[in-house]
Amino acid sequence: MSRFKAPCEEISKEWLPAVRGLLVEYLYREEKKSQAQIAKLLGISQSSVSRYLNEQRGVYRGKFENIPGFSEKIKEIIKEVEAGKLRGGEALCLICRYVRSTV
Repeated sequence: MSRFKAPCEEISKEWLPAVRGLLVEYLYREEKKSQAQIAKLLGISQSSVSRYLNEQRGVYRGKFENIPGFSEKIKEIIKEVEAGKLRGGEALCLICRYVRSTV
């Protein structure tokens, strides 16, 4: 008998680390933020940022390529995080909701 898993539980192992990896990647490559700045924005350690950038975490990033409007949504949410309107965890929840509503 399989047990019921909540949607957030279903995606927490692969999707959320991948989304966090995308956020880190975007902030580092496109916004030219330092690892320390990214860590502070997303509420994670600098060591975690380094692991995302070195693809030791969040390696399933390609699964989002075909989601309509995904990259635009990421950019929109990142602007809110940078403006202090959202915290890192809140950003992940918004992205998760967006992905679940489009797939």
